[in-house]
Amino acid sequence: MRSHTIAICSAVAVCAAMCACSGNSTETKAQTDSVGVIDTNIVQNIPEYRLEDTLTVQGSLYTYSISFQNDKSAEVIRNTEGIRYYDNDVTLTIYRGNSDEVFFTHTFTKDSFRRYLPENQYKQFTLAGVNFNYMEQGHHDRFHFIAAVGDPDEPLGITYSIAIDISRDKTISMHKIDNIDTAPISEGMCVDPGEDDA
Repeated sequence: MRSHTIAICSAVAVCAAMCACSGNSTETKAQTDSVGVIDTNIVQNIPEYRLEDTLTVQGSLYTYSISFQNDKSAEVIRNTEGIRYYDNDVTLTIYRGNSDEVFFTHTFTKDSFRRYLPENQYKQFTLAGVNFNYMEQGHHDRFHFIAAVGDPDEPLGITYSIAIDISRDKTISMHKIDNIDTAPISEGMCVDPGEDDA
C-alpha cells in the first residue's frame, strides 16, 4: 500500500491517491465525447477500491479493510459544472489480529460528515474516499483514518478532509483537518514502538 504524500487539493486527486494504494482497485473512466468533454447526460462514477493492512493499537495487532463503493441507490449529485455523479459509501471493518473475528464495522456515507461541510455546497459534494491516516501513524492509542468529501471535478480543490478516530471501546470521534498523508513514513508501521516498554 503505497502512494505519495499529498495536501488536499481536489476530490479527484484524493481519490486517485487512495486508489493507487490498492492493487485491486476497479478502474472506471468518466464517459467523454470526441473532444474530451464529459457528457453531462451520463452519470459518472469514482473508481471503486478495496484496501487492507495491519496496525497495532495499544499493543494488539489488528487488520483493517476499507471497501469503497458507488452507491447507486443514493441521490445522484450534480457538481458546480453540472456533471452528475453517483455518491459513494465506505465500509470500514477492523478484525482482531489476522483472523476473521470482527472487532468493529461501520459504513460511512457523505451524510456521516455533514456537520463538517458547508450546507450550501453539500448537495454538490460526494464522498471521495477513506484511507488510513498516516499523519497519526505514531499514535497507537486508537485507530486513525481519514475521509475526503468534496466536488469530484473541481479543479481548484473544494474538498474537506475529516479525521475518523475509533477508540478501543468502539467510540467514533471526528474532526476536520487541513492535510493528509497517504504513505507510510517507514516500514513496520504496525509495530507499536512503545509496546516493549510496557
